[in-house]
Amino acid sequence: MKDIPSLILFFIEIAWRRRYLIVLPLMIFPVLALIAGRMTPKTYEAQTTILVQETAKLNPFLNDLAVGPNLQERMPALQTLVHSAHILERVLTDTGKLNADTPAAQKAWEISKLSSAITVQMKGNDLVSFRMRGNSGKGMADTLNALTRHFLDRLLAPERSSIKESQV
Repeated sequence: MKDIPSLILFFIEIAWRRRYLIVLPLMIFPVLALIAGRMTPKTYEAQTTILVQETAKLNPFLNDLAVGPNLQERMPALQTLVHSAHILERVLTDTGKLNADTPAAQKAWEISKLSSAITVQMKGNDLVSFRMRGNSGKGMADTLNALTRHFLDRLLAPERSSIKESQV
């Protein structure tokens, strides 16, 4: 069996024979990565997550008044609603990207662009996640906040109408 110093010398000799194979990638790949990073378009992503709990879970005395959101069952309809033109038009109006003077073609283009940038996912039983991707990070937080507001309005609409009807 060889002793430790001779093994170290053996490995140093191997590394010296392969020095170009070791050093060249360390010099070339960072430069290539920098060039690739500069050439690719930047993509920004914003995310918000909402915890939606059923009222009956929080307070058992509200069982007769509560119309729970049934989030699991309503999620496909709510996803369609989030991508619908009238909700997205309201969101774009709230954020100032559309106004009354905006031509119909530009409205349709902005709405389709926003619809393709947004994804809605159900995470667990009570969490709803909104993601938005875009080429510019400017205004993404405002857009997600407006979308969340409109989503919650639509989600809680059955409970609100139930409470209004129960009031005398």
